[in-house]
Amino acid sequence: MKNIWKDAIFGVVVGDALGCPVQFEDRSEVAAHPVTDMRGYGAFALPAGSWTDDSSLTLALLDSICKTDKLNLKHIMNNFVDWLDHGTFTPYGYAYDIGNGTIRAITAYKHRGNPHQCGGRDEWNNGNGSLMRIMPACLYCYEKGLEDKEAIREIHQVGSLTHAHIRSNIACGLYYFMVKAVLSGKAPTFETRLQEGLDKGFEYYEKALSDHENLEYYARLRDLSLFAKTPAEEIRSSGYVVDTLEAVVWSLINTDSFESALLKAVNLGDDSDTVGAIAGGLAGLGYGSEGYSGIPGKWIDAIQKKEWIADLCETVNDRLEYRVEDGKPCIGFSMEDAEEAFRHMDRMRIKDYGSTCGKNILHVWDDGSRILMRCKNCGGYMLLQLSEFHGMEDDSYYADYFPVSGPKEARMINEKYDGEKIEEAFPRRWMIADSHPHWH
Repeated sequence: MKNIWKDAIFGVVVGDALGCPVQFEDRSEVAAHPVTDMRGYGAFALPAGSWTDDSSLTLALLDSICKTDKLNLKHIMNNFVDWLDHGTFTPYGYAYDIGNGTIRAITAYKHRGNPHQCGGRDEWNNGNGSLMRIMPACLYCYEKGLEDKEAIREIHQVGSLTHAHIRSNIACGLYYFMVKAVLSGKAPTFETRLQEGLDKGFEYYEKALSDHENLEYYARLRDLSLFAKTPAEEIRSSGYVVDTLEAVVWSLINTDSFESALLKAVNLGDDSDTVGAIAGGLAGLGYGSEGYSGIPGKWIDAIQKKEWIADLCETVNDRLEYRVEDGKPCIGFSMEDAEEAFRHMDRMRIKDYGSTCGKNILHVWDDGSRILMRCKNCGGYMLLQLSEFHGMEDDSYYADYFPVSGPKEARMINEKYDGEKIEEAFPRRWMIADSHPHWH
């Protein structure tokens, strides 16, 4: 089964490692010895396949998601502290290539202990240090099926740990919309899916922001067919977050494979490792880690600690992706084992219904609720529906469950179906869990 975490995270790390040797070189210097393959030394005199802070902080965020199954800001910042102080999440046991905004934020967190107050909020604090590591948060919000408003709130909070200015937040948000569109958009090509994501991102921020000044810094990304024709000399690959996002998108829309996209990105020079990492995440999702246009196997093989990275990707994929045999969780649910089932379920969301939501000949469904639960053992989801009917002579109560693939399907069901209508739509998947007579 496809593992989008592996595609995206290895895309980030490969792009970082590919650009690392020519980091800080301007475009003319890189042109004298262009990057054509994975190579070593250069900026930090490190072996081929070595990655920098971009990947370290991405992996620190990924590790936090693995351990907490959520975007826990304090846990994430504690991982960042471990990276800075102890070299955790690095290839060689020590931190290097540390951005100024990032080190200030981590230092502030160590003194104050408040993750909401450590990221810089000034205009000059718009480096690319939040965008470079945001991919795991994007995938988490996508996998959880969060509504855009909730997803962007989470993305902004994670980005603001180090870079809290709205311009940096917007970059992370636009990146999320592109990730979402690449994974589930309806457009037929990689470029048109990026355009679809950006369209939705601009639409979202135009409604959410009272002041569009910072959004307009990204105006060149509104029309990718036009932006693709921009000459290379007008594309800047600096550490400024707007320049970085433009360089990433420009590299992706002017190529047709992971390899060609990443080589174009890193050969722009300057902040080549970060442009490569951010482009690599999207290209990894768009082209995958297998096949002719995907991440070259030789580049993955060259990555330092690739087995550990792969294990992290497998772990988070197993925790968050739907893993259920025969379409239902491994823990059954009946009135007899209800208490046991509840102990093995995470209750994720509740929807309550008001009076008279559904009718049949004898009963009026006066009250009801649906609870989305997830099995802690296998990760499978179910909707538990509790219904109360007031009849002609007595009342009836029902406790039924309905296996679903995840929050997205649960949300669709909640929006479309009330009462017994859910049974009419999905008769083969509905299961009664109590001893009362059923509707049918």
